[in-house]
Amino acid sequence: MDEGFFEFTQAREKCLRHARRLARSGELIFKAGGYNIAFHLGLLSLEESGKIFMFFAKYKDQSASSKWIDIKNHVLKITWVWVAALNDGGEDLEVNAPRVAETSALLHEIRQMGLYVDAKASTDPVKVISAKLAKSVLMLAYSVIMLEEDRVWGPDGNVSLGSYLSKNIPGN
Repeated sequence: MDEGFFEFTQAREKCLRHARRLARSGELIFKAGGYNIAFHLGLLSLEESGKIFMFFAKYKDQSASSKWIDIKNHVLKITWVWVAALNDGGEDLEVNAPRVAETSALLHEIRQMGLYVDAKASTDPVKVISAKLAKSVLMLAYSVIMLEEDRVWGPDGNVSLGSYLSKNIPGN
């Protein structure tokens, strides 16, 4: 295994562990009625999963300076989750990222409204996020984690389904 791919696999494992911790914390806070914080933690979990695809893109092209690779950009990290889901590994980035970036930006904006008090806003941040929305984001975060745990990455850029998904999805 080449050193760059080994570094990617190590980063991937760290991201997955942290994504799972964030989702679990969100679940606990959800059960206590903190829906806005649970939503936030669910999105952070998605961001950690999204970083995996950014790291792989950097591995594949060390000189990659794509406008779509910025580890500190919350919206881009969420965007990578959508792109990867649509393209099994994040291919066709330049085509699909702009299509889903708007959804990612909207989720980030809702998160901001649920976290911070705005002097002009009449809504309490705690009341911005419903239980249903928080639960949906947490379920999505867990689903992405499960999919990524089952994904098999190859150093050549090929991505395949692992044993669970390949046996349990019709047509595989």
